[in-house]
Amino acid sequence: MLASGKYSAYIKDNLQDELAHGVAPSASVAGRGEAYTDPRRIAFRNAVTAVMDRYQLGALVYPTWNNPPAKIGDFKGYQGDNSQLIAPHTGQPAFTVPMGFTYDNLPAGLQFLGRSFDEPTLITYAYAYEQVTHHRKAPARFPALPVQPATGK
Repeated sequence: MLASGKYSAYIKDNLQDELAHGVAPSASVAGRGEAYTDPRRIAFRNAVTAVMDRYQLGALVYPTWNNPPAKIGDFKGYQGDNSQLIAPHTGQPAFTVPMGFTYDNLPAGLQFLGRSFDEPTLITYAYAYEQVTHHRKAPARFPALPVQPATGK
């Protein structure tokens, strides 16, 4: 990305730092491997799945953010998000869908996290949620896309 120049100027220092000091994954060092070879990531995934099994849950559902979202470039307003806490570390699938808006009409999301290789269940849940709530709205600067009638093909 850095070589392409296709990034926002405010992120350049972070990208350069990652390039210079980033740590490449390694299967031989615990905590640095892939989701399916790293012992700690496997243990985390097993623990999440065990809780889902214990309570007979098809998915875990939680807000994408615990804090209100920040506008692009607002470094003081950004306080982190939840969507990077479980799915990336366990390798489990997750979908984020709109769940409404916060102050200044900023969007808020809801994340559905499922068992490994159970994307069909997540798609069913996320689609049903979107159809019932209709929280997704086109951004103010962009018109809504026209709905195409089903052709049955």
